[in-house]
Amino acid sequence: MQNRNYGIGTQDFKSLITNDCLYVDKTPVVFKLLHKSKRYYFLSRPRRFGKSLLISTLKQIFSGNKELFKNTWIYDKIEWEKYPMIHIPFSGIDIQGLGLENAIDQRLLEIAKDNDIQLVNLKYSSRFRELIVKLSQKGGKGVVILIDEYDKPITDYLEDNNIHIAQQNREILRNFYSCLKDLDEHIRFCFLTGISKFARTSLFSHLNHLWDISLVGEFGALVGITQQEVDDNFSEAMADLAVEVNLSYENCREAVKEWYNGYNWRGKENVYNPFSILHLFQELQFGNFWFKTAVPSFLLKLLRKEYDYDLENIEVELTLFESYDIENLSYKALLFQTGYLTIKTSLGMGVYTLGYPNREVKAALSSHVLGLYSYKSKDDMGPLMRSMIRVLENGDTKTFEKQLNSLFAQIPEVLFRQNYENFYHAIIYTALLLIGVYTQCEVMHRDGRTDAVIHAGEYLYIIEFKIGTDAEVALHQIDTNKYAAPYLGSGKKIVGIGISFTQTKKGISDFKVVEKGE
Repeated sequence: MQNRNYGIGTQDFKSLITNDCLYVDKTPVVFKLLHKSKRYYFLSRPRRFGKSLLISTLKQIFSGNKELFKNTWIYDKIEWEKYPMIHIPFSGIDIQGLGLENAIDQRLLEIAKDNDIQLVNLKYSSRFRELIVKLSQKGGKGVVILIDEYDKPITDYLEDNNIHIAQQNREILRNFYSCLKDLDEHIRFCFLTGISKFARTSLFSHLNHLWDISLVGEFGALVGITQQEVDDNFSEAMADLAVEVNLSYENCREAVKEWYNGYNWRGKENVYNPFSILHLFQELQFGNFWFKTAVPSFLLKLLRKEYDYDLENIEVELTLFESYDIENLSYKALLFQTGYLTIKTSLGMGVYTLGYPNREVKAALSSHVLGLYSYKSKDDMGPLMRSMIRVLENGDTKTFEKQLNSLFAQIPEVLFRQNYENFYHAIIYTALLLIGVYTQCEVMHRDGRTDAVIHAGEYLYIIEFKIGTDAEVALHQIDTNKYAAPYLGSGKKIVGIGISFTQTKKGISDFKVVEKGE
């Protein structure tokens, strides 16, 4: 049994190394970053993806702390020099207590004091410029500027539904970052990270030399963990997990891949969320680790407003990735930037399909969405879905009907009557997705498309939904189009279910079942 310290939650590179925690070596990719002709960079990634650790790694490199890197690839690849530095982690300054302007001021004054510099300007943006110039002149070298979670002063207030303060903070940040313009001679390197990529005109209008590497393929694995890195760093842990869950090593490896791999930002390979994979090998059990923190409330409100429950194979243009703006929030852009959807395929001409990155995200977000549309608590969804699986495995279609009806019962009557068709589709489709890998929705056949096929133990269910007619019509469609034909040799008990809904009855108006044979 392996006994490795994974340093979960540690975002400081020096602490990670000095405490002998596992560090997945990202310095080959960092080396590429340092040897580009560009000096101003921006990277957006979802929360818990290693952005802060990357900033901390850059901080130690530019501090010349070579010995911290003696077990990494970059150790003998660069000239180790110490540069004057401005490091601003927005998660570590008291924005709520002081207000954004005062919090920035306080951080700038701390850096000035640490470097025996007296600042005379009174306004935060002027002080930032003054600090950069004086640090450069004092050290005789260009300044390294590292800004982590640059957008936190905006997104925190969006989550609290305080758009007015979010807008105020956006203007403060725009003025703050604008001072970086025309300071090339004083800046050696500048790197900003965040979750959201705001439209250039809304925040970075004066910083047009900032290179956004968020969707640059060669930096797709700058944060996150590749499959090769999992194989190289977690082989013992994988073996322990395989024993714990009673799978062969290869089957366990594939299960881990299905659960947690799949994020892609136009890179050559997918990556894992580090937070999830570290928790998996620490606890030696599968679970929704990354998703335990809450989904942003403003994102859920947008989803409910749009009634978009089918979040697989969404076609988008490249411009969507730059459309995050306070006054015109796009839920598709939000889902992508916050990590609930990722790039699945490129269709060419700047068009991509988005989808769930993996099973962890799909199951967890679907439970939130189902709770959202059925007006139930998200905490009710897991037990209900597990119960649905057991009921279907036992062939208990009567209880299955009651469970579906219970999902509709909580919807306020006035909202239901205004949007009944949207509610039916959203709740049924999402509920079937949540039943798990056993379910296929909208399955194509030669003579039509089955609404749903559910594999549950020895049973296989073919389900057709109708609105405004009786369930017999749905069963007739299953029979006429021979939806059961592909499964007749499966050895399972095949059951056809016709479900009908109406606007006058909130729930199922007609539910009929017929066995199709084995």
